Amino acid sequence: MQQVDPATHRLWRDLCGPRLTITGSCSPCPRCTGICPTGALKRDGRGSAKRLLFNWMRCTSCGLCVSFCKASAINLQPPPLLDPSQPLPPLA
Repeated sequence: MQQVDPATHRLWRDLCGPRLTITGSCSPCPRCTGICPTGALKRDGRGSAKRLLFNWMRCTSCGLCVSFCKASAINLQPPPLLDPSQPLPPLA
């Protein structure tokens, strides 16, 4: 399998990848990672070092993680190519 150079990978992510932001109110409880049907969200670390990891290539933008977050700590935006209200990133 051929590797994609980092610049091309960033371009694909910026155009085709959903955008997920997590606020400081995230505790990382297992709710969002448990409900995610594709495994796009994973918990990493232990104790106070726990954090969420997001794999944009697995995410389908279903929004279940947002719905199940009791702290309302997750914001999910669809990929710019699928959402006409989002500005496209520069292609340079």
